[in-house]
Amino acid sequence: MAVRCFDLLELDVFHNLKLLGGADGLDKIVRCPYVTLTNTIDKWVRGGELVFVSIKDLGCNEEQLLNLLQEGYKKNLAGIVLLIEADKKIKLKKMIDKADRYYLPLFEMPYELPLLEVTEEISSFIIKDKLRMQFANELMLELLSAKIGNEQALQTKAKLYHYDISGVQRIAIISLENLQEAFGENDELLLKQSLTYMEYLQGVVDTICRKNKWHLPGLINGNRLILLLPAKEYTQLNEMLHKIYEYIKYNLDNPHVFISVGRAHSVLTKMQCSQLEAMRANAFAINQNKNIVLYDDLGFYQILYEVNDRSIMEEFCEKTFLPLLTYDEENHSDLLKTLQIYLEENGNLVKTAKQLYIHRNSLIYRIKKIEEIMQESLADKEVCEKYRQALWIKYFLSFVNKK
Repeated sequence: MAVRCFDLLELDVFHNLKLLGGADGLDKIVRCPYVTLTNTIDKWVRGGELVFVSIKDLGCNEEQLLNLLQEGYKKNLAGIVLLIEADKKIKLKKMIDKADRYYLPLFEMPYELPLLEVTEEISSFIIKDKLRMQFANELMLELLSAKIGNEQALQTKAKLYHYDISGVQRIAIISLENLQEAFGENDELLLKQSLTYMEYLQGVVDTICRKNKWHLPGLINGNRLILLLPAKEYTQLNEMLHKIYEYIKYNLDNPHVFISVGRAHSVLTKMQCSQLEAMRANAFAINQNKNIVLYDDLGFYQILYEVNDRSIMEEFCEKTFLPLLTYDEENHSDLLKTLQIYLEENGNLVKTAKQLYIHRNSLIYRIKKIEEIMQESLADKEVCEKYRQALWIKYFLSFVNKK
């Protein structure tokens, strides 16, 4: 979470400022305001500053202003504010064009406006945002620990930071799965850069949420960003998740992003359960390479997750497919895969043969062989249903155990 230029536009003092150029850079993070006392800033800024430049006091000409803008671009400033006297005509076209090209917000501010009031309000806004972030972290830790004291008091405090945690809520997880690939094998470097990357992700998500007036507290946990979502109608929820996903894709380089959501619960102490459900949906999403998965949509797999004794499922799979697995192992064949695709294609011989790249007659031979080994007919719907269930369970166990 961080303050961005477009957030400042909502401040009362900013109503007196005019955006001249660089509108496409309004999502830049503002670290602090900075009033420059020289017509060069290269030695004095570190990046993220909103720099205030008094043209009258510094006596800047057009060339110096363009150089200052160039320095601001190289130093990754949040933006530049030019203090201009009301009766002065200053040529700014070249500077505006450059600001647009650099995506660097360029503002005009009346020289007569008290500069101290403007910088104080910006600083106060940034401090409040840091407090909001700190509260969001504490709130999420408390919710996910399930050690909640007075729910009403917590809800009241959350409203001070514009978080409405009353009513039905659910947990969402946004995970990045290519951090190891991005930062290599150095554990110390991976840890440091991953945290920076995740903080950037959190800022990106916070930006799209602010633009849509969604107030969602979040917490970074490893390669996951955990969010608290209010209960929404299914279509609205999907629309929200897709907006977040598309915005992340647009702002991050080649991200392997997966968004998963737990079930909605009306009691805050149940958020730990919703987190567990979201983590299960996350494992499914990664294995299926599906970018957005709701636990409610897992269907049969949702039932499997509720089975505490996994050995029951393992025994069912082994009992069902043991003859076929034994045959495949002894003969270096893959009849189980043939059976799987045959069932996925609902017994359609043409489609199954095409999937396996074999002739239809070869497929018929394999099916007869399967029936001979299993001593059951694939024409029997109940037999096919039993095999489907066993294959679902086998697949489920493979990605659960892997995760």
